[in-house]
Amino acid sequence: MSYEHHGPDRGRTPGLPPAGWLPDPAVTELERYWDGARWTRRTRNRHTRIETGVMSTLVAEPPRREQRVRRAGRAHWGRRFVIALAVIIVGVYAYQWALAGSYLPYWATPAGIRAASGPPQAPDVDYATFGSTELVTYLEASMIAQEERIDVTYWAPGGDVNDVRDAFSEAASQSPYLYVAGFRYASSPSTVWLEPDYAYDAAEAERRRVEVKAPGIIPRKSVHEPMQTGLKAL
Repeated sequence: MSYEHHGPDRGRTPGLPPAGWLPDPAVTELERYWDGARWTRRTRNRHTRIETGVMSTLVAEPPRREQRVRRAGRAHWGRRFVIALAVIIVGVYAYQWALAGSYLPYWATPAGIRAASGPPQAPDVDYATFGSTELVTYLEASMIAQEERIDVTYWAPGGDVNDVRDAFSEAASQSPYLYVAGFRYASSPSTVWLEPDYAYDAAEAERRRVEVKAPGIIPRKSVHEPMQTGLKAL
């Protein structure tokens, strides 16, 4: 008579326990699954009967999902950054092209933007100015200070320097404190300068100004000189 075994113990070595959950030989709190021939990697808590492998999978899944969401978010922002950078680069090149070809209105040029911020501040000087306009007064003070370059962008819209030329002529002809033989213009896309040609260096020009007696100017006295009160000491 022949006998054929059916069930999980098929092929089991005689004398070994049948397949099932058995106390883990290494950890007393666990049970490990015995497949009838050898120990498997499957373990479970001997009290709750919950497989530790299942629990670890359930616990580990949210972090993996969270990491995928974070990676997707970083990739999204990375693409947006690249697009924004490309738009900026194209815009800069387009602006430079339009500026070089004089296609921009004056208010959109660097010089127009500078002019829109208002006139520059004139330097403080120790001598009177006699200009009839703000520009003439500004040029007088700047040339008394012996500035090498005077910013006139505000008064030269689109590079038109006619008003600046007239103001220079007025300042040079009426101020006794200016020693200039002429001037030149210099410009960049954002600025127009007037460059005076001074007749003397700063030290010599200052010495000559001190010698000039301008109407209404009282010579200063140093503080160490005694004050004249009109009283006679006894």
